[in-house]
Amino acid sequence: MDDEQTYSFQKQERAFYVVTAAVLLSLAAILAWMNNSREAPLLVFIFVLGSMGALLSEHIHLRRALKSTAGRSQAAAGIVLFSPITGGILSISFISIMAAGLVQGDFFPEFKTLDKSFSSAYDLLRSFSPRTGEDFFKLCFWSIAAGYSERLVVQRLYKGSEEDSEEESGDDKSR
Repeated sequence: MDDEQTYSFQKQERAFYVVTAAVLLSLAAILAWMNNSREAPLLVFIFVLGSMGALLSEHIHLRRALKSTAGRSQAAAGIVLFSPITGGILSISFISIMAAGLVQGDFFPEFKTLDKSFSSAYDLLRSFSPRTGEDFFKLCFWSIAAGYSERLVVQRLYKGSEEDSEEESGDDKSR
């Protein structure tokens, strides 16, 4: 690497860290608000954890890209800004799949709200919560995992749609 490429690499690396720090500070502020407010909905918390998972994933991938090729890293700052939004949305989607009962088992959280009848989206989202403390920590883990791995959510949706189509066709694959 010549001096100009080294300078460009260092400049891009600094931009990457500045954007990462700004996103982390924003997420920390949201978590502080959630910690101090009983009115903060759980979905915001899920979104923030998914965002943190996505940011961690992008940090690992972009750090490798910054070291290997400076040219591929020019959009790194923009990716770091949008990745947490994508991770938060995917996290909410995956937790929604769990809350709907489409993914169940000992590794997945159970929710209190499922026992109640539906009156309004506002009431449902305000009362949505894990059944136990253990379920809360499972929720935290899966929120971060869903944000970290975009493929986790997409594969689960694809697998669920395959299972549904097999049930509708009467398991024709066994013939």
